[in-house]
Order: sequence, then structure tokens, then C-alpha cells
Amino acid sequence: MNAASLAGANAAIMAASIAAASSRRRRIAHARAMRRLDKENRTMPNELIAEFIGKEVVIRTIEGDEYHCRLVAAQDNWIKVTEKRTTRVINTDSITAISYKHLNL
Repeated sequence: MNAASLAGANAAIMAASIAAASSRRRRIAHARAMRRLDKENRTMPNELIAEFIGKEVVIRTIEGDEYHCRLVAAQDNWIKVTEKRTTRVINTDSITAISYKHLNL
């Protein structure tokens, strides 16, 4: 094995190690957030979600995902949203925020 191939192998190992650490950090952060939700028992009530049905909203989740979508339906602790070409069903236990911009203030 020459020096160039050894350096390439080391770079690949480092990249895989960094990716694994990043994935591990995400899993740990997600687990902490879920424990916090369980501990504080914070779930979004359907009455609040029902106010946003039919509106363009921004939904943020515990995992850090952000969806720009139209809220279509809410039932039990699930909501149905549509994006351009996608329909999603999201568990409300993982939602941290729903935003709606009022145009006529």
C-alpha cells in the first residue's frame, strides 16, 4: 500500500467516523427531547390544531424538520398535511410549533 492510498483510506475512515458521531448526536438529542415531552406531558391539543385546518402553515418538529404545507385534517394525535406533490401524516407528539402568517393585521 503506497502513501497516497493509505491517506485516502484514512480520509474515508475519518469521514465515516464523523458521520457516525453526527448521527449519534441526532439520536441523543431526539431521545432527550422525547423524554422532555414525556416528562412535561406537552402535547398539542386538537382544538388548537383545528384552527389551522385549510391554512398554509409552517410546522416544526422535534427532529428539527420544517414543513411548509397546507394543514388538511387533524384526528386524535395525527395531522394530515399536503405539500406541492406530497401528502404527509405527522404525529402531533413530535410537533414543537405551528406557524401561520396572518396577512391582514
